[in-house]
Amino acid sequence: YYAVNTGRRRGVFETWEECKDQVYQFKGAKYRKFDNSYDAHVYAYGRLGAAVDFCSSLPAYAQPKTFAIYTDGASRGNQNQDRAIAGYGVFFGDGDKRNVAEPLIGSSQTNQRAELTAIDVALKTIIRRTDYDCRYVIRTDSQYAIDCLTKWNTNWERKGWLNEQGQAVANQDIIRRTLRNLNTINEVYRSKGWLPIAFEKVEAHSGDHGNNMADRLANFGCDQ
Repeated sequence: YYAVNTGRRRGVFETWEECKDQVYQFKGAKYRKFDNSYDAHVYAYGRLGAAVDFCSSLPAYAQPKTFAIYTDGASRGNQNQDRAIAGYGVFFGDGDKRNVAEPLIGSSQTNQRAELTAIDVALKTIIRRTDYDCRYVIRTDSQYAIDCLTKWNTNWERKGWLNEQGQAVANQDIIRRTLRNLNTINEVYRSKGWLPIAFEKVEAHSGDHGNNMADRLANFGCDQ
């Protein structure tokens, strides 16, 4: 992991090329390589002052309990969009009233839109309930959704939401809305001295209980 504390964009990146884009020829750039995501986030966002030398002058904040939210999307018959149906699921925990199983709204019934919508609904639930007593991690089996929200979005924003081919980015309505909600929550976390919401990739159908339940909820959504 490559952490950028001072550069064109602060954050944690998985490749040197992504990191280089933020620090090359940037005056006063501060960046380091880490073996784990947690330490990289601490360095990038300048919290937990004792963790890294440069932020020793900052107050050290206790990190809150962290809980996982599992999200998933499902789509059936998506080879033919005229007949496709999609749904999404959000799993907070067994018997939790915040759990969601809903059909995807709109004419484009794709798995990717369902995956993104599930994450957006999870974030909206946190905001609506002002649920800021703990920090959340979003766990999903969609690498596409994670990359949209943590990796590709920077270039898309810079290019006016056009992809490398100069075409409009697919699903940008959901992506941009989700990014706004993500920023809203992270601003609150930041004011508390917490690390931002993290995204973790879960292997689908690997026996992970949370992922299995989110998958079941997403399929319930398809059935509605």
